Amino acid sequence: MTPPESNLTAQKSKVVSGAAIAVLLFATALCPKASAEEESEPGIYLEVGEDGVFESWEENETRIMVLMGGVRVHIKFEGSSAPGEDVRDNPFLSDTFIEAENIVLWVPKGASLSLPRQGDAGSELPDVSLYAEQDVRIRNETQSITGSSLFLSVKDASGYIRDVMARIDPGENLRAGVILRAKEMRLSSRSDLGEDGKMRSRTDFEATDASISVSRFDFPSYNLRTGSIKVRQTGKSVYLMLDSSTLEVLEVPVMPLPPISWDVRAPLPIRRLRPGRSSVYGTYLLSRWNLLSPLYLSSDLAEDELLLGIFDPYDDRIDLDLDYRSERGFAGGIDVLSDSLPHFDSGASGSYTRVTYYGLRDRQFDRHNPNVAQGLPPVTYSYRDRMTLYHRTTVSDVFTLDVRYSKQKDAWFLDEFFEDESRYDPFQESFIHLTARPGFGSIQATVQTRTNDFYTRREELPRVKYHFESLPVFMEYALYSQESEYLYSRLRESDLIARDPGYKLPAFMSLQEPPGAFRDPISRFDHTSTLDFPLPLDFIGVTPYASWRYTAWSESEFDKGAMARVQAEAGVRVRFDVWRDFAYESDALDFYYLRHQVTPYATFRERFLSSREPFELIQISEVESAGKLREITLGMENRLITYREIEGERVPREMLFVLIETKLYPKKDRDNSGRIAGPLKAEAVFRPREFLTFTSRAELNTNERRWDNASADARYDISERTYAQVGERILRANERIHTITELGAGYFWFQKWSSEAYAGYDFHRNEYEDWGVRFKRHFKDFIFTVGMQKDAEKGEFEIFFTLEPDIY
Repeated sequence: MTPPESNLTAQKSKVVSGAAIAVLLFATALCPKASAEEESEPGIYLEVGEDGVFESWEENETRIMVLMGGVRVHIKFEGSSAPGEDVRDNPFLSDTFIEAENIVLWVPKGASLSLPRQGDAGSELPDVSLYAEQDVRIRNETQSITGSSLFLSVKDASGYIRDVMARIDPGENLRAGVILRAKEMRLSSRSDLGEDGKMRSRTDFEATDASISVSRFDFPSYNLRTGSIKVRQTGKSVYLMLDSSTLEVLEVPVMPLPPISWDVRAPLPIRRLRPGRSSVYGTYLLSRWNLLSPLYLSSDLAEDELLLGIFDPYDDRIDLDLDYRSERGFAGGIDVLSDSLPHFDSGASGSYTRVTYYGLRDRQFDRHNPNVAQGLPPVTYSYRDRMTLYHRTTVSDVFTLDVRYSKQKDAWFLDEFFEDESRYDPFQESFIHLTARPGFGSIQATVQTRTNDFYTRREELPRVKYHFESLPVFMEYALYSQESEYLYSRLRESDLIARDPGYKLPAFMSLQEPPGAFRDPISRFDHTSTLDFPLPLDFIGVTPYASWRYTAWSESEFDKGAMARVQAEAGVRVRFDVWRDFAYESDALDFYYLRHQVTPYATFRERFLSSREPFELIQISEVESAGKLREITLGMENRLITYREIEGERVPREMLFVLIETKLYPKKDRDNSGRIAGPLKAEAVFRPREFLTFTSRAELNTNERRWDNASADARYDISERTYAQVGERILRANERIHTITELGAGYFWFQKWSSEAYAGYDFHRNEYEDWGVRFKRHFKDFIFTVGMQKDAEKGEFEIFFTLEPDIY
């Protein structure tokens, strides 16, 4: 069937006015459903605008339908097909919308636009052809295509598009898509039966006089121009296959490129590129490369080239680190990730595995390691490295298994090369942890051992815990909960201390106990049962409770042998809410309606029975330090809740939150080192406008009437592009006060350039803690960063550049 040569607007037409035009053409018995909301059955659905034109007639054995004035065609297949079922599984036409000003359809006489369902015996797709012109738009899950005209044969999914601009969705890897422009692009599809008995369908586009870029503008800043581009869509992959091409910058040819093919929906080959200069590491170049990126030096891919073995480039990752530092030498590593974990509470099973390794032959460690600064003999290693393996398996939200193994050469390795990781995970634990949720509580089993001999750690070999709560008892007047734990533990001190008496540990690894305090394994069993008695009061929540605890140890202090302890505790928890509403409105402060809510709460607890004193026990954790106790907790929460105008709607917002809490100890000499009150903790968050936020936290030593820790921050979002923030920190360490002022600001330039600056100044030492300045250029798919920073603690000044993908 050949599309008409003349323009459709020159044809005679029949005008259908009013609401009757905006219909699916079910009245002709050509469509399977009667409304757009019911497009659930496989079929071809037609829709024209309010002022559209529709005409239909028969010619020989063909029905011709002409639609003009804003037309939409929805082609919807049922889904994946069985072997031999034409192109019903076609990734391009499986669920596609075609929109244009004018569309013509050719349908065999007597045929229906209903499409056969999967598995229908003897079913065939109707031989429907479609021609569209003027503002043609094609949309599906992975692509968005515009053109001046389109011809399409639905049965074999073939045709052509002229004056094409196509956007190929990059999936979950990048923010922008790939833009393809071409004079003409031809479409062909095919389905093959694989060796596994499954049908593999694919769609090929071949574009002539074409170029690709990541910019929608008519004159992109850079693009690749080639005589021919093939686009192959198979499954969730979209491959671009280019013949010899030329890189153009501002439409000026810069460099010829060889034939190349890659999957635009898979991660890019480059993950990070960072050159720079550091006063500690010298001139450096840090790079990370994705080894699973399907990139080929070929413009015609064979089917077997599309297979990547056991790894899936969409859910898996293999990254290679190649680094050089002039002061330290070459370094390299690998990061392997395989992720099939389901969403939380989905009931599905899955796993997550990550293996990382990084190492270098450090030629300058004898000058840089901390022992030199401490006047001690340097610790010299010819090769330094670290390795971490982590695996998690979940089974239907019932079982979760976590395994981690971590090993590093020396205690300073993370702080030097992985500073962020050293802050949140300095000890690099190794463990096996199993959690089971059989429906009547949870069971946790942990085996944790020391794998780095320069740490002092208490190993758990193993720890098994059983816990459940809120079981109604006593005719549902009480709630019962319990927790039982068995621990087999031993203390392993740093082996370096045993080998070298002059060895000095870094401050963050200081020993909690003197050398030789405890080396032999010890067993401990601990059980706690609790009964809560919530009183049926409407205006206040009052919950008396009682609990008892039994603990037994295989060893104790002073060579007393095995020991057991019984404890009993009782108390009451009180909490209630009071509020008042005010019909206040303020356009200046942007609030409408106001509620003040006050929540006082208090807890009284007394551990009136403890058959053993803490000094009789070997201190393993907080369990051993628990003795007789009388403690009162007093606190109050204040909230101001209002409504604000956001995107045309009034939504509830918390304008003010204030929390004050302290603890009292009536038996101060026994329970709190002679002090009747514990620290007073205060926290406040005030948001007078959506763009202005004040946050403060403080801890007041009520006995010495001094602030031990306090902080205050303010952030002002001046506009959508500009923000400024200031913060103040008061810290007390080793009876010394540190007052640090932190400043920060950022500005987004024309939605492409952004800049930020920060600084921290210690007024006690009259010196900067750190400062930095960064400028970012946001391209369509990449972020380019240039900056400089100073870290006073490490004595490092650094200038750097970074190029990395703009990943979600």
